[in-house]
Amino acid sequence: MSCLMSFYWTSLGPIMSPVQTINVAMLQDLYHEQCDSVGIMFASIPNFSDFYMELEANNEGVECLRLLNEIIADFDESLRYSLHHADEALQPETQGCQILGEPQFGCIEKIKTTGYTYMAASGLTSSTVDLVDFTHITRLADFALRLKEQLEHVNQHSFNSFKIRIGLSLGPVVAGVIGAKKPQYDIWGNAVNVASRMDSTGELDKIQVTQEVYSVLSKYGYDLECRGIVKVKGKGDMLTYFLLGKKDSLDSAV
Repeated sequence: MSCLMSFYWTSLGPIMSPVQTINVAMLQDLYHEQCDSVGIMFASIPNFSDFYMELEANNEGVECLRLLNEIIADFDESLRYSLHHADEALQPETQGCQILGEPQFGCIEKIKTTGYTYMAASGLTSSTVDLVDFTHITRLADFALRLKEQLEHVNQHSFNSFKIRIGLSLGPVVAGVIGAKKPQYDIWGNAVNVASRMDSTGELDKIQVTQEVYSVLSKYGYDLECRGIVKVKGKGDMLTYFLLGKKDSLDSAV
């Protein structure tokens, strides 16, 4: 059974992305599945709370929420392909479509948003995990870099100075659905906690990755900088790296 599930209740309508559909009777059982090699990303906008408090003081809280919704919607747009085509092969007639929802992000699934933090994961199904070349990890790295570009675009058009902070990790997780009235798909595990810590202990405008992620990306033309030892709650000292971009992209920008 696939890690990603789509649940349809006639009384509630679609609850999750339509990757697969299962019988409502299966909701009576606790759904869970072990996923052995998953890339996890946490992306947050720490200075958004300051922006909200400033606008709320001027009775403009709704405007703040509207902007946050636009930012999250932009992030979601990058994954539009995965929401509709995660289990489909790319057809020749669609190969020319170069919108934000590019097919290379089809292995990535948005998990949830909490406040100004965006969580996504890659390699949650047998059809999207790559245990040979780890393309689901390189594509998650590309997605993280894309989010930085998109937020810069938002800043230019909204005259703001939001800063994104991203953390990436790699490892096994347990995927499951919790709840009866409003079932929610989520993932749990040490790798999830570490990805969250890579975000919270990171730096603004930077993507902090674990040594496991570094070991993959360093083989495929990504430019990474060793940050050094970081004290991580619950993990102790960890050697981490900053993902700067792809070497060919950096060279062309010089």
